[in-house]
Amino acid sequence: MELIFGLLVISYLGVAVYYYIRWNSIPMIENKPSNLKLPISLIIPVRNESNAITSSIKHLLSQLLEHDELLIINDHSTDDTEEQVFKIIHDLADNRIVYHSLTIEEGKKAAISLGVEIAKNEWISCIDADCDSHNDRLEELRMTIENTGANLIFGPVLIKGKSYWTDFQQYELSALVGIGAVSNHMGFPTMINGANMSFKRSVFKSVGGYAGNEQLATGDDEFLMKKIAEIAPGSIYFLKSKKGFVFAEASPGIKELIHQKRRWASKWNKGNNATPALLVFLFYVGIIGCMGFLMFRQNWGFLFAGFGVKMLADFIFIQPVISLSGSKMRFFSFLFSEIVYPFYAIIIGILANFGEYKWKERNHKV
Repeated sequence: MELIFGLLVISYLGVAVYYYIRWNSIPMIENKPSNLKLPISLIIPVRNESNAITSSIKHLLSQLLEHDELLIINDHSTDDTEEQVFKIIHDLADNRIVYHSLTIEEGKKAAISLGVEIAKNEWISCIDADCDSHNDRLEELRMTIENTGANLIFGPVLIKGKSYWTDFQQYELSALVGIGAVSNHMGFPTMINGANMSFKRSVFKSVGGYAGNEQLATGDDEFLMKKIAEIAPGSIYFLKSKKGFVFAEASPGIKELIHQKRRWASKWNKGNNATPALLVFLFYVGIIGCMGFLMFRQNWGFLFAGFGVKMLADFIFIQPVISLSGSKMRFFSFLFSEIVYPFYAIIIGILANFGEYKWKERNHKV
């Protein structure tokens, strides 16, 4: 069993080092200043966001240029989101704000599709209503568009807050961001986060938008990315920039986190990411099994050595992603995450594939 445990953690370290090298090979966005102010249509799908929508609109408007527009698409909100939007439109009297409501269709994909349909600009950028972003994100995006032949650009996402619970979610999300960036750089894009995604309106239409997967409540990001990758390989870029971040809310509790993972699992099961997820699950089953055996044998030296190697591997890969934003990993929250995560991965790996999940006050089957 010691041999198996050793092989698992050494192999894991090797993969982490490889991904670290590939992450560093992704060039930082070194944009050349330009006088061209490319117009962008910023889409915010909203459903029951009355607590966040006013501050979100004000924050995003501060980033827009004269010919940009802010498209707010209401997905059948049952709270006073619409009243809040009407109030801020009246108070600000800013003609860059465009508001529409879905009538028959529902869901984030339908909201984005409507936004794309009515947008006046070629480049679309999507952000969730409960997210913030770096003040220069759109400016960074403009220069990236001008200096590349991109059809789709995705950027990093950081979890708000500083606690053991938010750090735990941040370490997992940073690993996913890094894997998505590295795999795209290697020529086979796998995952992105729809909270920080931009694309060409014409390309969205040429691939049929979300046709073929519109029945799924999730996947507005990955399915679109893979469609674009099929018709235009090499035209997807990761915005590796300190100014390219979007800041998202953490799941407030374990129940909400399980629903989130079930939502993610529903798109992975329909896409091509089920196999990597299964390998991760089996890896942690092996880790827990080996650690349990070593504890039973009281082989503490080998146990702690292996745990240290595993912790080092995660640090090697996660730290560069987090440091991109100027943040730092905190030792004790990282240690807590390392202890908890193997058990969490196994439990979530099982629960995420069964039952229903709740998202935006709607129930969906996995």
